[in-house]
Amino acid sequence: MKGSFFSGLKTEEYRDKLLFALALAVLAAGLFTWGLGIIINKSRKAPPSVIFTHWWQNDPENEILLEIKKEFEDLHKGISVVINIAPYEELQQELFDSADAVRLGDVLALDPLWVPKLRRREIIETAFESPLLSYIYVLYYNVGILQKAGFVKPPKTRSEFLHYAGTLAGDSALDKEDLIVSGDKLENFISGGAAFMVASTSRLRFVRERMGDDAFGITSVPMPDNYEGRSLYTAAGWTVGVNPDSVFREEARLFADFLAEKAPYLAEKTGALPGNGVFQSSTIDPFYSKIWDIVIAGEPDQDASGSPFFRYFCPGIP
Repeated sequence: MKGSFFSGLKTEEYRDKLLFALALAVLAAGLFTWGLGIIINKSRKAPPSVIFTHWWQNDPENEILLEIKKEFEDLHKGISVVINIAPYEELQQELFDSADAVRLGDVLALDPLWVPKLRRREIIETAFESPLLSYIYVLYYNVGILQKAGFVKPPKTRSEFLHYAGTLAGDSALDKEDLIVSGDKLENFISGGAAFMVASTSRLRFVRERMGDDAFGITSVPMPDNYEGRSLYTAAGWTVGVNPDSVFREEARLFADFLAEKAPYLAEKTGALPGNGVFQSSTIDPFYSKIWDIVIAGEPDQDASGSPFFRYFCPGIP
């Protein structure tokens, strides 16, 4: 009797301990499953965020992109867009030299000249075949400086340009090398340190912000005296592509398509020609109308280095 009593007591204690251990195990498993569920649900519910990397660095252009970002986010609730800036040269180098292009962003601004090679290497997808925007190169001139020297209109030929430049420089030991101001040509022009600047119309909005509309003008780049035919103009393109390694590829495609839809608006606001080549006749902006006048009166030169003026006066145009 006595032996069986102690045996029963030990059995009950063992059973209670076993039940208690099992209860703790069930509780721990439940807590683990609950915590894991929270983590999984949070990851699943994380709103998609599309990173758009572009090379526009001037504040006016960024303001326009922020407007488009807001419009897109209002139309696609739950999708956010992050605007990232990378200089043209840096983005180009990263795309072609880096083995980890995914960190550059989900939607990437591209020079259309990059597209064929990037597609062959499967670094981008959903890139538009033609530029969404095209920026032409024009001659910017300082109205006040020219008027002070007695010139009422900008030069149209190379000899006129040399005459203007010689007069403005005072004709002292002047040669072709002295006509080009070193350093940041944009800042030199805006500050009044240079009367002329050959640059893309992508600079137009920034120059207007800094100088005002009455202080400068734009015209076609002067052609050589013996040149016959319509004035040549060169253009730089802008398009976008989707990174195939994006974790939000569908959302990235939506934003890329939205940028394509907004191309006419972007064109007018940034001094570009839209990819469809259709002039926005509703515009009353004098500078934008002037860009179209230059295009309509001229003809495109596909190779910037093929134009004598660009070879002679503007080596290494950015």
